[in-house]
Amino acid sequence: MCNYLAMDTVSLGATLAWAMECFEKGILTLEDTGGVPLRFHDADGVIKLVEMIAYRQGIGDLLAEGSQRAAQRLGRGSEAFLTTVKGMEMAMHDPRHMPVMRASYLLAPTGGDHMRQTSNRNGLRNQVGLCHFLAYEDDQTLQILKTVTGWDITPEEMVTTAHRGLTLARLFNLREGMSRADDRLPARFSDPLPKHAGLTREQQDKVVTDYYVEQGWDSATGVPTAETIRALELEADAVHAG
Repeated sequence: MCNYLAMDTVSLGATLAWAMECFEKGILTLEDTGGVPLRFHDADGVIKLVEMIAYRQGIGDLLAEGSQRAAQRLGRGSEAFLTTVKGMEMAMHDPRHMPVMRASYLLAPTGGDHMRQTSNRNGLRNQVGLCHFLAYEDDQTLQILKTVTGWDITPEEMVTTAHRGLTLARLFNLREGMSRADDRLPARFSDPLPKHAGLTREQQDKVVTDYYVEQGWDSATGVPTAETIRALELEADAVHAG
């Protein structure tokens, strides 16, 4: 249904889960939903809600722009149940028990993205249009690039290309008003799971700072340094980011 209605499955699923939790805790009521119960395990109800969201009918109008905007409209403490970063819903890879996902969720330019686009590997693939799911090693990716484009690219230049794209995205976000304050997980991820501790602000800050340093951005603010801008030949773009 999501495919033919042109909706994202991850954002839809997390938005429905947010709404169901709000309903479970009495923040959303039957009066709010037009008599439609929002319950976990109700598969038929989900099918109905998907259509209501697609056509902005009833409670679907509240949910149609995702959970963060819905929470801003609803209020009533519903923000506490969000699983969004920079407005994007996170996928079902909990960073409390999956350390490899922490940088992805904290620092992906688009927000709560699970595709690990913050890494050199996937950062490069985003720039050149290569699928993340193809199990190529770096040397295979290098050979593909050389063969398809004719570029005499080196492994070092592949890393530079990844950093250039990520730094461009950072400059864009800075221009749009984002800052280090947006590089954080929702508050609920500080809570522990049965077998895994919650993530403290200090733990999150270390991941963020280490990544800034790796990318050549200011370690406190995440603003790309003048040296990095020059090395990546992004002077013109940095002017417009201010």
